[in-house]
Amino acid sequence: MDIFLLYSCDAWKSHSSMSLIMATKSKRKIKREIMRRVGRKEMSYHDDNMKEGELTEVNKSLEYGHVVIVKDGAIQ
Repeated sequence: MDIFLLYSCDAWKSHSSMSLIMATKSKRKIKREIMRRVGRKEMSYHDDNMKEGELTEVNKSLEYGHVVIVKDGAIQ
């Protein structure tokens, strides 16, 4: 089972700038949180099809945010 992690970060997505915002098993919930953050101008998104896009593709168009997908029980 996949777990989706949403981090806030700098424009370069450097690991030292990342701060965990959310962890969920739901793609819908994480996309909704990204859109909420974009609406509040905390993140930027440069594509029109987030609803249809896979999270790896969403991540490519996301600024000031980063999505990590891990397996349940994975050691980081």
